[in-house]
Amino acid sequence: RHGQSYLEAGREFGVRGDDIAGEQIDAAAYTGLVEVHAEQGRSLWDKGERVAAVRLINGRRQYSVSVRGHENHAGSTAMPGRRDALAASAEMILALESVAIELGGSTVITVGSLDVRPGAVNVIPGGATFSIDFRAPEESIISNGDTRIRAQIEEITARRGVESITTESEAIARMPLDEHLCQRLARAANDIGETIPVVTSGALHDAAILAPLVPTAMLFVASKDGISHNPNEFSRTEDIALAARILTTAFESS
Repeated sequence: RHGQSYLEAGREFGVRGDDIAGEQIDAAAYTGLVEVHAEQGRSLWDKGERVAAVRLINGRRQYSVSVRGHENHAGSTAMPGRRDALAASAEMILALESVAIELGGSTVITVGSLDVRPGAVNVIPGGATFSIDFRAPEESIISNGDTRIRAQIEEITARRGVESITTESEAIARMPLDEHLCQRLARAANDIGETIPVVTSGALHDAAILAPLVPTAMLFVASKDGISHNPNEFSRTEDIALAARILTTAFESS
């Protein structure tokens, strides 16, 4: 936001560029990682499932879209002659919602940030910038979705007589987790009389960062209404305890 790099922004908080190489994880020192986490979605809760093993973390692409129209007086500019950057952005955002639904599965597209300029009540917006967060479990869906996202924006841009620039700001490939560890967790659940589903994660986790380095798996615990990072986040104590039992059972003989 302030035009600083990670090193610049972190300097006053103890980040030192020269220290980074020495602080990298030594993968040889670890057998692996199992992360237990609230699902951050409502799928398990709605299906009556308590705990799930996670086999894959969805890939993600993020974009910034800048739309430029023409500022003009709200009272004296007739509707047919307007080039409203916000109205164009609104149509794009609704079109992206439809793209996600059509791609299906666990595909999601979210616009979480929107900036409108000049932001005056009696001025037709001449500029708007919005974010796109796009996630899906398969690279083919991500590639197809990228094409469709850009096509929708270009079509609406041309039809409404505005200009737009779409910039990809992040691309993270889907991250398969360790199949052996996932199966081990599922077997441990069976050993204590439970059957747990194997699912994918739409949210990124520490597991996604460490999976390329050490064998990694996850357990999801059902989360009421999918609320997370919020005081109302809630998972049942007995479900958390079940996840702990599965974890203990999976590795008690190791």
